Amino acid sequence: MCEPPRVTRLKRLHLAMLVCVAAAILAAFGRGAISAPPMTVFLSPQGSDSHRCSRTAPCLTLRRGLAVARPGATVELVPGIYPSQTLRGGQSGLVTFRGADGGRVSFAGRLTLEGVRNVRLVGFDFPRSDPLYELLFDACNSNVTLVGSTGRRFVIIEGNSGIRFLGGAWGGYGRPGDEDSAIGTSGATGPSRMCDGRLAAPAHNLVFDGMTFHDNFWRVPESKWGGSHPDCFEINGYAYGITIRNSTFIRCQDSFLGLYPDQGDVTDVTIDHNRFIDLGDTTYYGSQWVSEDTGHKCGGIVFSDNLWLPNNPGARYPYSSLRTACEPPRGVPPARVIGNDFQKGPVRSDCTQFTAPPYRTVWRNNTFRLGRACSGG
Repeated sequence: MCEPPRVTRLKRLHLAMLVCVAAAILAAFGRGAISAPPMTVFLSPQGSDSHRCSRTAPCLTLRRGLAVARPGATVELVPGIYPSQTLRGGQSGLVTFRGADGGRVSFAGRLTLEGVRNVRLVGFDFPRSDPLYELLFDACNSNVTLVGSTGRRFVIIEGNSGIRFLGGAWGGYGRPGDEDSAIGTSGATGPSRMCDGRLAAPAHNLVFDGMTFHDNFWRVPESKWGGSHPDCFEINGYAYGITIRNSTFIRCQDSFLGLYPDQGDVTDVTIDHNRFIDLGDTTYYGSQWVSEDTGHKCGGIVFSDNLWLPNNPGARYPYSSLRTACEPPRGVPPARVIGNDFQKGPVRSDCTQFTAPPYRTVWRNNTFRLGRACSGG
């Protein structure tokens, strides 16, 4: 701390004050209080990665933009259609990609994220462009957020953490063999990717907030599914710490949400304050959580404060409810279905099965507009 000078002569006073100001400036630099603002990086569908990524000489790929951006920077993309590409890398602080002047950014093929960290994508569109998935979260990504994204289908495999979808809409497909948006693994029965020289950890800390999943094989007859099993969204195993909230599932042909631990255990899933509306007539259940014959288990699932209106009186089970046949792993609580507004509950035989061992599903404080309540636990 610099104390005021005790002399009264004017020159010495001015000199002392200059010393104080200089010391304060140096201290500010030392604390990082004064620093150069993050620069803005520019991309364009007509750009080139040999350019300087400036407004007048934009680059082309997200990977190049991320490489030259400083932590806290914004990468502005001229609205338009960009080529299929893979994004890798990241900075120590968040880098935001967004369409310039609020415009939308689209892709002519799949966008793959692999080993990406501290990135936010705003206003990106992923229309049909790939035989499987238009957006692939390959392994080893962390702290990646999509804001207001729209598309057909995405997949998140092992080794991903801190992935957030905020707003946006996904769906609108129904060709034979089309895959669903999903959380799963790179192998058919489990993980195969490596992160930091080790087998990748389960996908975890995933949030889907304010989204819409919609129009999955809607009104398409089973004879034209081509082997598909339409779920608007699937969780296929080797994952934990998943939150789905404030979202809408609408016009899903065979299931709103599937939870199948075929590829590993699924635990700690919160599904709350969502709307499930309009389900096809091809189904028994609007959502299946099934650990039978998989070799893996599922538990710690909380399904609460949701609105469930399948509006399908002609279905195999009219007004198709939940199938909660999840056996929890040791030390993990069973599934809980609490405080929801259902059009109708499960059929009596199912309710008896779900609430008994080994599943022990808790059904409590739900309302049922038609039929009997399922209660237990």
